[in-house]
Amino acid sequence: MPRCPDPWLVSFDLPFVPAYGRRQLTDWAVSCPFGPASFGTASQRPPDRPPHERGVRTAAARAWPGGAEGNPEMPTPRTHGERVAAARLRLQQEFQMWLSTGGSTGPHLIPVAFVGDNDAIVTATGENSRTVRNLLEAGRARVAVGTTSDVVMVDTALDGLVPVPEVASDVADRFAAVSHDPRQMPGYVYIRLLPRRIQVWNGFHEFPHRTVMLKGEWLSDPVD
Repeated sequence: MPRCPDPWLVSFDLPFVPAYGRRQLTDWAVSCPFGPASFGTASQRPPDRPPHERGVRTAAARAWPGGAEGNPEMPTPRTHGERVAAARLRLQQEFQMWLSTGGSTGPHLIPVAFVGDNDAIVTATGENSRTVRNLLEAGRARVAVGTTSDVVMVDTALDGLVPVPEVASDVADRFAAVSHDPRQMPGYVYIRLLPRRIQVWNGFHEFPHRTVMLKGEWLSDPVD
């Protein structure tokens, strides 16, 4: 099988940047990594996958830094208020997240369901799991909600581990609606996490001013 040409590798380096507009991919970008005959020409690629989901970057994005100012190919960043609203909405409506913890045995990452409970993020996992051990050791975790191209990143502090019989019934019911039901599974514990810092961005153009919460308080103005 032919090796992907170097330009393909360059165009897919991290971090992924949303590419806006309906640009045609070159044949080599479409065909790799499966070989030049796999998909044929750009017009024969699988339909309706937005450029940012394919990891493709426009020339404007590749030329970053320089930002969106004066560049029609880069979108206008959302205002601070819009990003605060977006973070609040996603934490209320989404129910899947990546949960990252760390301890003396190293970092650990799991995909897990969650629900909101006032200011807290609530999830559940095995009471003897590595995630729980790391939380008890370090007292903090990092949460990611969304995709690599549109993310809400949350640094949290452990608010507590809640035994299954002690969890509020409405929280347990809502969690069971989006995941398994720990009330029916021995050996589980609920985890309450309190957001301390929240960052919101959907591309390089939103790297500046991406922090919307610090020290557990929503910010009225950007700080970065």
